[in-house]
Amino acid sequence: MNGKRDLKGAAVIVQGFGNVGYHAAKFLSEEDAARITVVAERDGYFTNADGLSIEALKQHQIKTGSILGFAGATSFPGDMSGIEQPCDVLIPAAMENAIHAGNAERIKANLVVEAANGPVTIEADKVLRTSGVTILPIFTSMPAVSSSATSSG
Repeated sequence: MNGKRDLKGAAVIVQGFGNVGYHAAKFLSEEDAARITVVAERDGYFTNADGLSIEALKQHQIKTGSILGFAGATSFPGDMSGIEQPCDVLIPAAMENAIHAGNAERIKANLVVEAANGPVTIEADKVLRTSGVTILPIFTSMPAVSSSATSSG
């Protein structure tokens, strides 16, 4: 990314904080020293430009049932534009069609790593690629899903 061969200090946005999103955020922040700057969920998003403590966030989510209201971050309840914030890496890890024709032009990521089923629509894919965004498809990022998807039928 931009001439770098590692993710140290890279700004990462994770959409979804279930099993996939949580583990992606945890490993990228702990093992690669990436900064998880935004976590977006169905009820809004929160942000901290310096990076979020993923384990503390997980404990907050377990205790309250939500990611919102987490200390050390600014919450945006009901706002679904968290994935549109500037970042190096965007990981849509929860919703199908999270990136679509209506928001693709506002995505400010260098790399989109698909970690959900169909998070980028065909129309959005074209817009992102035309804008120079690299998309790592789910077949590469989640081999178990791709093998089950391709072996059915």
